[in-house]
Amino acid sequence: RGDKPLFILDVSVPPNVGPASWTEIEKTMPNVLRVDGSIVSIPDIDMNTVKIAGVAEGTIFSCWAEGMMHAGEREGQNHVGSIDPDYAKRVLRWMQRYAFQIAPPTNFGQIVPPNVFKRLRG
Repeated sequence: RGDKPLFILDVSVPPNVGPASWTEIEKTMPNVLRVDGSIVSIPDIDMNTVKIAGVAEGTIFSCWAEGMMHAGEREGQNHVGSIDPDYAKRVLRWMQRYAFQIAPPTNFGQIVPPNVFKRLRG
């Protein structure tokens, strides 16, 4: 508890902080904001025609984007386990090449309105 803004970046699917838990947190801690993690936008592909449960329109899970980039780059190596900094840098370059972007902040697939950030900043 407190009055400083706190952010929960929930990168797991399914989420670690489920809707019922979030409702309780929101009631008792108005200074907390939960944001879906691991979501990307693909501006050059019309994702608005595809509805993926759990993410906002026009976005996909980052693991899907990573798989798409692996296919495009013909990357055959498995990258499970410890994070390899060189691989992470390569993925960032791929993101730029394929025009993938970090998606706007969402909470359970709903865009977080800018006024929420203003309220938390005070």
